[in-house]
Amino acid sequence: MKIAIVGAGAAGMFCALNLDTKKHQVTVFEKNSDTLKKLLITGHGRCNVTNLKSSIDFLENVPHNKQFLYSALNMFTPYNMVEFLNINNVETICEKGDRVFPKTNKAKTIKNCFDNLTLGSIALETAVLNIAKKDNQFVLETNKGTYNFDAVVIATGGVTYPTTGSTGDGFKFAKGFNIDVLKPRSSLCGIRLVDVPKNLEGTPINSKLSVVNKGKIIATNKGEFLFTSFGVSGPNVFTLTSKIEEYSINGFELILDLLETHTKENLILKLKEFSKNNPKKHIFYAVNSLVNLKLSKLVLSKCGIEESKQCANISNVEYNKIAETLKALTFKIENFDNIECSTITRGGVNVKEINPKTMESKKESNLYFIGEVIDVDGFTGGYNLQIAFSTAFVCAKHLNEIA
Repeated sequence: MKIAIVGAGAAGMFCALNLDTKKHQVTVFEKNSDTLKKLLITGHGRCNVTNLKSSIDFLENVPHNKQFLYSALNMFTPYNMVEFLNINNVETICEKGDRVFPKTNKAKTIKNCFDNLTLGSIALETAVLNIAKKDNQFVLETNKGTYNFDAVVIATGGVTYPTTGSTGDGFKFAKGFNIDVLKPRSSLCGIRLVDVPKNLEGTPINSKLSVVNKGKIIATNKGEFLFTSFGVSGPNVFTLTSKIEEYSINGFELILDLLETHTKENLILKLKEFSKNNPKKHIFYAVNSLVNLKLSKLVLSKCGIEESKQCANISNVEYNKIAETLKALTFKIENFDNIECSTITRGGVNVKEINPKTMESKKESNLYFIGEVIDVDGFTGGYNLQIAFSTAFVCAKHLNEIA
């Protein structure tokens, strides 16, 4: 069988190296000048290749269409992925949160492994422009000519990080076969704020974050995040945004509980105790005994209290206001960060259009979709790469069985 794989990312390459080239003639089409361009930047260049949580716990970290993954994840588990890498001379390490990385801490180690194992032909700098079907053959029009195939696997990714080649081509191909595609949107992304405190840019903070609409908490997450030039970002913000993608968050509030382990009353007592022992010191130092310098300045600014005001002159109303702000530092949300900057795309080929045991289209025989092009996504932590590997594996397994 002649098989075309469109896209040489994680899903496309893993599918290719699991296809039996004794049974198939495999060609991978990639418009970039090299393979696995996006994989090289995952995990800050370290490549968080999978996550070793149990199947149940793994799926709890897939907030969107997790039921679609049951078959694929059971057929090719994270442990299978680690075993695959180890057998092929890639040592791995497991870190906090069950996250797995190559022992070299270099994504290139995974790339080299995949490149060396793939036996099919890889057509680089070859962009697929259109896919049609004629007389039970798929006709691929590319910038370098037209080719016929018996089966086609779409592994083009989503629309995030377009410089890596993810520009939504797979969505266009799916629509060409009247396959339903859900509107792509940001997932695992930062949050843009209306008024970002410039003094906080680049500052890492550890706190509880809540997205709130009209006093109602929509979602929360705890952990370290980073203030940026546009708002807030980092893995814990990514997880938070993944929980609220169905909302239009413009005008919502982001509320930070800077001292979650303390009650408001406890904080008032601590501030008053500091003032009692240091009556002539500025109130800034009292607040700074609880949070860092930059946050201390921001908290007092939000309260409308001069940093240089002596502790002895702080009123009960002001103590209450400071404690409330420490427990609920509030920012108005502008929106999710731009989709191009998101870690992964939510939306894409509707899972109802795909057989979850084979990744084959239910409408068009011998047409398959794997990886990020499908409307399934997980939290940060190795889940999305494993989704790519599991869907690619079951697709390859099915094609090997029907050959």
